Amino acid sequence: MKLKNIPTSIWRNKWKSLLAFIAFIAIGIAAAIGIYNYSGKRSFLAFESSWTALGETVNIADLQAPEPNEKDNFFLSPSFLAEKNNKYPIELTHPRHRKIEGFSKDYSAFSITSTGDYHMGVGTNIEHWLESSDLKPKPRRRPRRGRKSARAPTPAPTPESAPFNEKETALACLELLNSYQARLSALSHDSLRPHAWRDPLIELDTTPLSHLNPIMRSLDPLQARAILYIMAENPDLAALDLLTMIRLQNYALSSPYLLGHLIHIATFKANNSVIWEGLKRHSWDDATLALFESKLAHIDFRKNLLHKMREEVCFTHQETKRMLDDPDYLEEKTKEFEAMTDFLLEPLNTEEESTLDNIGRSARHVIASGYLSSLSSYSLNTYRDTLFYPHGIKAETVSTDQVRLARNAKPSDPLLRFTPPSWIPLQLEKTLQAQATLHNIRTAIALERFRLKHQHYPVKLSDLAPDYLPEELKDVITGKPLRYQIKADGTPLIYSIGSDEIDDDGRPNRSPSKGDWAWMYSPPNDYQYSDYRQR
Repeated sequence: MKLKNIPTSIWRNKWKSLLAFIAFIAIGIAAAIGIYNYSGKRSFLAFESSWTALGETVNIADLQAPEPNEKDNFFLSPSFLAEKNNKYPIELTHPRHRKIEGFSKDYSAFSITSTGDYHMGVGTNIEHWLESSDLKPKPRRRPRRGRKSARAPTPAPTPESAPFNEKETALACLELLNSYQARLSALSHDSLRPHAWRDPLIELDTTPLSHLNPIMRSLDPLQARAILYIMAENPDLAALDLLTMIRLQNYALSSPYLLGHLIHIATFKANNSVIWEGLKRHSWDDATLALFESKLAHIDFRKNLLHKMREEVCFTHQETKRMLDDPDYLEEKTKEFEAMTDFLLEPLNTEEESTLDNIGRSARHVIASGYLSSLSSYSLNTYRDTLFYPHGIKAETVSTDQVRLARNAKPSDPLLRFTPPSWIPLQLEKTLQAQATLHNIRTAIALERFRLKHQHYPVKLSDLAPDYLPEELKDVITGKPLRYQIKADGTPLIYSIGSDEIDDDGRPNRSPSKGDWAWMYSPPNDYQYSDYRQR
């Protein structure tokens, strides 16, 4: 039968059926979105009731210390305000440009540790640092006059270069930092003020970085100067810079949320290089090392993480509740969410938007509120399970079991399974590694104090307590004493077995999730420095 002979009523009925099918699908999608949004809100309300039932607060102000007096608050000190308000606006490209003042935004100029591979037992090579940071004056080329000769001139024989002198080079580099002397001294003096938990000039409902930038910028020249002082055989001034760095890093915890904890861990690595260089060269006496131990003993990354997690719960709860209660704020967050996912619905080879694009954006806009609340609820539940582990008991520290729990947590929301894995397991692992490094450093300081008195290292780490340590420090992974051995060159090796829970006999790895977390003064036998330089 030909198409033109088909009655029009049949075609009309087919179109009606198609429209009814499309309407049915649309109603089903709308119902699914409604149920989805309702489940996201219900999940949030369920967390809210369970959190308060555990005796916890959702008001971040309850977790903050009282605001100190103006004269006791570092964030109101003249040196900090001068840096925060950009009193020195001119940027510095390299320190050898003596006429320019201001902290460098080109961090390579101060990264004296860029040639060091400390977790592999390789320290700073100041000669390589000068070349990589472009601080070494380059030879000036003599302009060529006249016509270019067809025959290349024979190069003159170059005399043998003088042997490299680390002390003289360090003294020359210290002269390049003279323009920072007054500013670093002012920051060091003001950092002696009592610890302030937060900057009173910022709001608690934001996560600013502006008040932390001056701290992070000042650590680079302080770190470089401290290592140069050690190389120049002036350990007392290096110790003063190291103590200033420790105080400034503690102020990073003033940022109310996990961000402050992460910055505290990141800046803590600057301490490691200074302490490593000093212990490697046996630069400090017993009194100075005892002072370092007293300052480091108060740091506990695991307890800091748990405290910052509670602050993060308060912030996430506040944001989610505001989205659910304030349509305008939800609209703002939805647009931010859409901006992050615009690439998913870009028209293919067309300049005009198609109907499918409009439908997709409308559906995405409706789903956003439920998705955002579900994502927040998933994060909140993960925080709660970590803070109350195991069996709803309030956690006092962070363990590998909590890392496994967060890593194996599966969101019930199907859309959340397409998002990147939660960053919470990564932060838990970074915290454990930082705490393990802290235990290694404190043990290394105690070993050096023991060596100064007895002219040799102890046979076992238990000999360090109670004279040099309150108690023998444990491996954060196993809860057993740290591994310890004397290498063939007579230097100590201290290590934790790492998050993979495999004893590699003190062999570290480029990846923090593999290998041991070690503290050593000489690299492994098969270590190649060129591999690190090409990394």
